[in-house]
Amino acid sequence: MTNLFIATASILSLILAVVPIRKNGKSLSNLSFAWLSFVMGIWAMLFIPYNYPFLFDSLFWIKAIYILVCVMVGAMLFFGYAFPYGDKPNRWAILIYSVLNIPIIYMILFTNLFVASVHQTPTGPETVVGPYYWYGSLVWSVSGLGIAIYHLVKKFKKATGKAKFQLLYMFLGLSIFGIAAAILDGLIPIIFHTSRYFSLSAVFTLAFVGMTAYSIARHRLLDIRVALQEVLVFSLTTFLISGMFLIGAISYWTFTGQEFKMGVLLIIVILSSLLTLIFEKVTSVSKIIARNFLGQSVYDYQKVVRELGLRLSTSLDLQRLIDTLIDQLVEVFKLKKMAILLYDHGKNKYLLQKVVGFNKTLDQIEEIFNSFTSVYFPESPKIIDLEEIRKLSSGPVFGFKENSLRQLATIMDQNELSLIIPLVTNNKIIGIIVIGEKTSLDPYTVQDINFLNTMAFETSIAFQNAKSYEEIQKFNITLTKEVEDATRELKHANEKLKVLDKLKDDFVSIASHELRTPMTAIRSYAWMALNRSDVPLSDKLKRYLIRVFISTQRLINLVNDMLNISRIESGKIEIKPEPVDVLSLVRDIIDEVYYSKSTDKKFQFEVMEKPVPKVFADPDKLRQVLLNLVGNSIKFTPQEGKITFDFFTDGKTVEISIKDTGVGISKEDLSKLFHKFSRLDNSYTALSVSGGTGLGLYISKNLIELMHGTIKASSEGVGHGTTVTITLPVANSDTLSHADQFTIKPRGEVKGLEPVAI
Repeated sequence: MTNLFIATASILSLILAVVPIRKNGKSLSNLSFAWLSFVMGIWAMLFIPYNYPFLFDSLFWIKAIYILVCVMVGAMLFFGYAFPYGDKPNRWAILIYSVLNIPIIYMILFTNLFVASVHQTPTGPETVVGPYYWYGSLVWSVSGLGIAIYHLVKKFKKATGKAKFQLLYMFLGLSIFGIAAAILDGLIPIIFHTSRYFSLSAVFTLAFVGMTAYSIARHRLLDIRVALQEVLVFSLTTFLISGMFLIGAISYWTFTGQEFKMGVLLIIVILSSLLTLIFEKVTSVSKIIARNFLGQSVYDYQKVVRELGLRLSTSLDLQRLIDTLIDQLVEVFKLKKMAILLYDHGKNKYLLQKVVGFNKTLDQIEEIFNSFTSVYFPESPKIIDLEEIRKLSSGPVFGFKENSLRQLATIMDQNELSLIIPLVTNNKIIGIIVIGEKTSLDPYTVQDINFLNTMAFETSIAFQNAKSYEEIQKFNITLTKEVEDATRELKHANEKLKVLDKLKDDFVSIASHELRTPMTAIRSYAWMALNRSDVPLSDKLKRYLIRVFISTQRLINLVNDMLNISRIESGKIEIKPEPVDVLSLVRDIIDEVYYSKSTDKKFQFEVMEKPVPKVFADPDKLRQVLLNLVGNSIKFTPQEGKITFDFFTDGKTVEISIKDTGVGISKEDLSKLFHKFSRLDNSYTALSVSGGTGLGLYISKNLIELMHGTIKASSEGVGHGTTVTITLPVANSDTLSHADQFTIKPRGEVKGLEPVAI
């Protein structure tokens, strides 16, 4: 009876080792479980020749059993790491366990230190263990089984839901088997020096197999139906083949009068199992050859789905995807006819993309399937066959008239069509696939329908992605064309603006010259009338002449500023930077301004003398800027006011500050400075008796920025004066070595700047 249990446990373990590999051979968890089940099955099977020796004596078989124990405990260690999440085992733990087993294997094979001897007794063989048997038990219990159970318990504590129950049943089965093996194979031989109960440990593999089976059935760790089916088929086949061999063996012993031998029975069972496995493979190959010869469809469901999914996911070309799908389905099912229709939102109908083997015209096929698909599929987007359509044609269905369905059934019969498959994404039908009969005339099986459902799902996604990509491509083409058109229009407009800009510059230049010539004459004559007149002038006439003189001077200043702005903005001025001594430049400007203007208003200049490095700037342009700023300070500073020049440097730049005690600027008006015609009537220019064009600061800002500098203004408010600060780069060795970056070449003819009026 014990041997029967051992054989049953062995067969179940071997079969369960195959099932997870066939389900998912890449899963580390499945691989670890399969390896452990396989080793346990072989280990349990070896107890049969140990109890009933054949080919070799019991000593050989017990040594083989102990060698497999080393492997089995190692497999359990691997299983403890990998199950159920597929974690990789610790390499050091596996390495240490392997190294610790080397002396055990040596003692088993070449000495009597582990297994001393085997004695045959009336109850069966009994193994006498050696003095170092305890070492193997310790290694197996601690470094193998102990670590595996430790990791399973650790995972069990952290697991939740289905994984927790899977671990629970697996852990209980392994614990029962491990405890039994520890007692029967460890404690009893060490304490009582007997192995009488040694083979009973193989029976406890049923605990592991039983708990595993329950875990499968209860929590679908594997497909229990597949496992039971394979067990049943294998067992019945082996039983039948063994029975045939056994009948022959018994007949032989009966006629020859020889003694019945248990070893021969074991050999028959083993050979029968091998023949069963070989028979299954031979039968499978024979079926494939026969079906190919007869034109029947034979395919590996998972392999075809995987290959088709890979081919569909590697392309976004809709026509290529359609060709791939047709080729695959025709090859798998040996189809006679097939058609693919995709929904066109613009035309609001299904359009044929490609057909194979049809006799009808394309328009007729489209019309028939559009009338059926547009009404039936929105209510029931599933695969339907010809028989189902015949049933539907017996009466109105979803608003269909009876003759419409009969017409569809008739067309499908005439064209030998079998199935209509909808392509659905996001609950919307994007197309249909119509396939005909198989060449073999075989009906479509459940596996075929399952494959077509999977194919339809993957194809729907692939087709939708391809159509989206196609729409994006069309949109890109349209967008590119629109951008090109807009670019051409902008280019044309830009050319017109350039022409207009040139006309403006020409107009400003011509108009300025034409205005300035008579204005200069008027101003000169007015001055001569006031200062060199031979005729005495009345006070009223003098007042009129003074107004003429001032007005013409303002108009001339405006013309000069307009010319300067036109030349700056059109890039006709040249910037030629060089080292400039700002202290000397400021003193020159003060001398020039002091003798021409300051004596009239009686205010003073102050220069904060301090060491200042030279700046890298165009001296003429910088002079013009400083004159402009000093002129503004003079205009807006009352009698006995003061203008102060201050300097600061950080070694890289120099700040030139011009501070006056004039009318100041409000905080709100500071942002309005440095723009064209920016006159601050409420705070800055209202007190100016000489007025201004509002262009001086704009010109100064442009010139300073062309020299890689900055300009800003600050004031504490009206009545508190104004400070304007210029920042320019220092003329050091680094700046001089990159002088070309600071130089600006004019576009076209070089034009100088008109002088600044102070």
